Amino acid sequence: PHHPPTPGCPRGCGVGMSALPAGQKEEELEDEYVHKVYDVIAPHFSHTRHSPWPKVAAYLNDLEHGSLVADVGCGNGKYMAVRDGLFVSGSDRSPELLKLCGESGLEVFVADNMKLPYRSASFDAVLSIAVIHHMSSPERRVEAIRELLRIARVGGTVLIYVWAMEQKGRRAGFTEQDQLIPWHLSMRFRAEPLLHGEVDEEKKSVVYKRYYHLFVEGELQQLVQGIAGCEVVDSYYDHENWVVVLKRTT
Repeated sequence: PHHPPTPGCPRGCGVGMSALPAGQKEEELEDEYVHKVYDVIAPHFSHTRHSPWPKVAAYLNDLEHGSLVADVGCGNGKYMAVRDGLFVSGSDRSPELLKLCGESGLEVFVADNMKLPYRSASFDAVLSIAVIHHMSSPERRVEAIRELLRIARVGGTVLIYVWAMEQKGRRAGFTEQDQLIPWHLSMRFRAEPLLHGEVDEEKKSVVYKRYYHLFVEGELQQLVQGIAGCEVVDSYYDHENWVVVLKRTT
């Protein structure tokens, strides 16, 4: 999909954004600019991620009592205890984020979205909140979605959130879909090694860059069209994300 350049960028949205490193393989890019970064910033990231978004909570609240839910890319586990009466299994690629889940008594383990260690057709519902946009090629995004559908039972649903290109808040004004987006790690959360982090003395932070693919309107649905055995039952824009709800049909 093509998105025309948007002129201008409000203060703060583009500072530190940069082009992708040339010649880096997809898995290497994700390892360096996603997996390693989230391990380093985990405590600070978790500190800013504590309130469940209402529409995600509504999705969970609509599930039948006793439903089995997989939260793939669960982060600090903020969606795992939204309501009683669900059995939620959380997984993430970041051991450091999962340590924070463990401190809250949540059932979690390290796993890669590309090859989940679950039996097929095991879950009534699957969450994928802000995960697929970290996959660095269309093929890897499709494979990640296929894996989410594989672990859902027939008739089960998958909720997917991805960052939108068409953002309206402080991050408005993107001109490229593939970005290295800065995270300003407060010095009080600073961890070693620095990786590719750069010290910002003025803001008393270390700046790390995270890879994102920003989705344009309709792109997520187009990815899903090539996947057999599912249908889109809902799609919308929420919290500067494009969202789809998929139902496994076969």
